[in-house]
Amino acid sequence: MRRRRTQNKFSLFAFQDIITSVTGIVIFVTLLMSLELIQRHPKSAHAETADLIRQLKQQLIQNQQASELLQQQIDAENQEIIPEAFQDATTLQQTLTEIRELQQRVSADAAEVTTQKSETEKQLNEIRKSAAERRQEAKEIEDLKNEIAHKSEQLKKLEEGKRLIFRPAKNTPKTHWLVDVSGKTVLVARMGVKSTPQQFASYEEFRNWLIRLSPASDYCMVVLRPETARTYQEIFKMLDQQHISFGYDAIDDQKIVIDPKEGAGF
Repeated sequence: MRRRRTQNKFSLFAFQDIITSVTGIVIFVTLLMSLELIQRHPKSAHAETADLIRQLKQQLIQNQQASELLQQQIDAENQEIIPEAFQDATTLQQTLTEIRELQQRVSADAAEVTTQKSETEKQLNEIRKSAAERRQEAKEIEDLKNEIAHKSEQLKKLEEGKRLIFRPAKNTPKTHWLVDVSGKTVLVARMGVKSTPQQFASYEEFRNWLIRLSPASDYCMVVLRPETARTYQEIFKMLDQQHISFGYDAIDDQKIVIDPKEGAGF
């Protein structure tokens, strides 16, 4: 006898039960939420509208206060404006004309001051130049006075016969020196040339000067005074030792042969 194979049947009852239960719960929750929303929505909209109206009223009050404050500031500024600021065009034009005329007068005065300054500086320069010229003229006059006084003194000495003039020999290439021996003092000057004479306090200094002379180009004219009668030989010996050509002449103690300023010049 054949046996039937027993087969296990698959049942969806449990799954359908779960799905049905969940769907029911979701529908129930949805209904509850819808009911709550229906009840709460009018109250929420009304509250939001009230808040918005309240905020708008507050903003309107603030704007009105700000407007009043600005109007007060404008009024205060209008009160501070002086009437002169609203002068008419004629008054303003007249004021501008007066200002331009004043500027022109100031410019003219400045130009005149500049011109006067230039003229004053020019006159001052001329005065300075004249003063410098006068100082130069005064110096020249003073020099002329000194020269006249010196010439007068020389002339006076010549008139009194105290100054003897020794002239160098002509047509000779040698330099002529006039040697005035007085005691132990020797005075030397170049003949025919105005120059300050050289003075030697001793014969030794005179010897040192002779060393620089040349026998070929120098000549000495020795003037002897009475007080040198015992010492003139020493002078001649010095000249001979240096091979210097010389001549001599005897004069009085009161005679002058070498000028303190012009030497043996004439």
